[in-house]
Amino acid sequence: AQNTPELANVNDQYLLGSNLLVAPVLHAGQRRRNVVLPQGTWVDFFTHETVPGGRTVGRPAPLARLPLLVRAGAFVPLTSYVPTTADYRPDTLQVRYYADAQAGPTTYTLYDDDGHSAQAQQSGQFQLITFHGRTTATEATVTAAVQGQPYEGAPGRRTVALLLPRVAQEPAAVQLNGATLPPTGYEYNAAARTLLVRFPLEAGQPATVRIQGLQLHTAPAPHLSPDLVTLETPDNRTFNAADGTTLRYSVHQTGQPGPLRILNARGQLVRTLQPATEAGPHTLRWNAQDQQNRRVPGGIYWAELAGQRQRLVVVE
Repeated sequence: AQNTPELANVNDQYLLGSNLLVAPVLHAGQRRRNVVLPQGTWVDFFTHETVPGGRTVGRPAPLARLPLLVRAGAFVPLTSYVPTTADYRPDTLQVRYYADAQAGPTTYTLYDDDGHSAQAQQSGQFQLITFHGRTTATEATVTAAVQGQPYEGAPGRRTVALLLPRVAQEPAAVQLNGATLPPTGYEYNAAARTLLVRFPLEAGQPATVRIQGLQLHTAPAPHLSPDLVTLETPDNRTFNAADGTTLRYSVHQTGQPGPLRILNARGQLVRTLQPATEAGPHTLRWNAQDQQNRRVPGGIYWAELAGQRQRLVVVE
């Protein structure tokens, strides 16, 4: 953040911990947004695309998810959804390691207790599971270890499901504690470009996974250019023809974002409005009239700017 002055005034995205960058969608109907990245390399959590940092990039924001990026080299623990912590099973750990030769050695420590004792930490009834990772141009090494006294109900043995995204091809060999695993001892998914290694982990017995002949897919994702403009939520999405509505948009870089078009429900052009070119927030007024200044009939319309849409409803 210190090397990215643009982050000083950013208030619509945040770091969750030190390794997850969350960029919420703040405008209804928005399906893409700009994200200001700190220095370093980042990886899209959902697509595993590589995104170079230290700049502003445009990222897709489909309805089912928001932009979420992971710092390269990070460990990210995951778990399947459970409706209550009483159903959580601590004997299985899902951990992603975003291997990256430029990240250097990285460490992550996971805290674990019985899930319901309020004084577990103060009484020492907890365990720490620490992961160390290091990646070079040709291999990655991950070491996991459990520390602390077993709490009541703690599993004597855990199964770690270690997933590495961005693996370009099946590695030459995978070793566990110095022993080479057979091909059935790990899973390489060529379509998803992921490598999954499952291994047991017990207290006092660290486990080391070594992946030899590792090749990572680190080519930057396409279409990273920041969006020139964001079409925001209008003042009124539902309005009558007499009142009209105010359309809001922000120009991020001085330039011509193209016309703002009003389309009817059949996709036919109703009205063309010319947006401003100067950087900053702007508005345009649409008085529910067509290009010939005739009132449009009631129904569904779309405001479209630079490939972004906002739904409008004109009532009689």
